[in-house]
Amino acid sequence: MNIPETTQDAYITGTSALNVPTEDGHFADWHFTETFLTPGTRFRVAGQNYPSTANVFGKFGIRECGEILRGYGVPIEPGKAVYVANYVRALLDLVYNLTREHKSPDFLKLDDFLEEQDKAETLTRIEAIKAKIADTVQLNLLDQWEHQQ
Repeated sequence: MNIPETTQDAYITGTSALNVPTEDGHFADWHFTETFLTPGTRFRVAGQNYPSTANVFGKFGIRECGEILRGYGVPIEPGKAVYVANYVRALLDLVYNLTREHKSPDFLKLDDFLEEQDKAETLTRIEAIKAKIADTVQLNLLDQWEHQQ
């Protein structure tokens, strides 16, 4: 299993990031083995093979997870840093990029992945960026998605 090179600007995001446990062992998604222990996994890396949202969200929600992943048996060489979006940032990246492409993120239900506090933060951050978006299709898709949550 090859974990890609990452930095705080080029981090693992999307559904892969939802499968990285928190420090207390909580998982947002249930595909850890398929994501990190099965050969051939493809990772979304912001700024490399997936659009960066740094211009919108800055460095919010980027965490270093090398030790956590090693603790769950992922073969990562000692000392290698692995930067991953936290659950809120991973969902923000997905929702923002899908709507920017004029695709509906309606399959992403916050209740499926987040506790109430993180759900509220996700919706607050989406609301905050809407003033910066001029694309009416993207705005409509974001509004629809918000109302479904």
